[in-house]
Amino acid sequence: MELKPKLFLTVTHQNYSEAASTGFLCACLFYRIGKGPVLLRSGFPVSHRGGIMVISDSGYEPGGASYGNFSREIVSEISRRGFSGALLDVEDPSLSELVSTVSSYIISRQIPVFLSPRFSKTVKEALILIPSAISGGSYEQMIKEAAEKYGEGRLALEVVRISSDFALPFTSSDGKPLSRAELEALKDQKGALPFFSRELCAKYFTYSDAEGKPHFVLFDDASTLDAKLRIAASLGIKHAFALYPDITDLLPSLADFK
Repeated sequence: MELKPKLFLTVTHQNYSEAASTGFLCACLFYRIGKGPVLLRSGFPVSHRGGIMVISDSGYEPGGASYGNFSREIVSEISRRGFSGALLDVEDPSLSELVSTVSSYIISRQIPVFLSPRFSKTVKEALILIPSAISGGSYEQMIKEAAEKYGEGRLALEVVRISSDFALPFTSSDGKPLSRAELEALKDQKGALPFFSRELCAKYFTYSDAEGKPHFVLFDDASTLDAKLRIAASLGIKHAFALYPDITDLLPSLADFK
């Protein structure tokens, strides 16, 4: 039986209803850390059950308080809503103690916790989110190296849809971001015939601008994200997350990962 990661759509209250109608499970970004700390909620449908709880540190200012009650409040909400895990959307390194205390408490209740690589050493039992987007090297090798670095079985995939225009020679690993409309217009204007890069697990084409300068355009579509998810699964990754608005048009082709 083929292994497939479960793809969760990260949603806010503005796009929850539309995302939930797709049949994919949701990672619900309806929570943030309030002063205290306490758990604050915003616009969460009373009827919702299941998926992943996402908690943001947006606007939070550390106050040196005890995190015990806050940890228990989160676990209570997970139980009440039937969540299967918690994703702490935290990047601020000054919140290391909060992340450590809260994550350890949740994990002690046999509930998975997903964290940024920044906190991989802070909570060694947590699952670490790694981005799917690369502009050089090998996608498969990137995952293998991450597994060596963070530990086998500790990875979750953050699905990042690539759509970038790189002027050659490369001066940046990011390139110029292209919207869906800009990408399609450029493909039509240049009569581009995209190719699939097995190493990058993405599609690309090249063109010359008005000044004769060469460009390399790298992008994802349904077929490349499907390939990335399957490779991730073959390397032991069981969970993947994607921002709902970013892949709306590709979801029908990714139904295997519901």
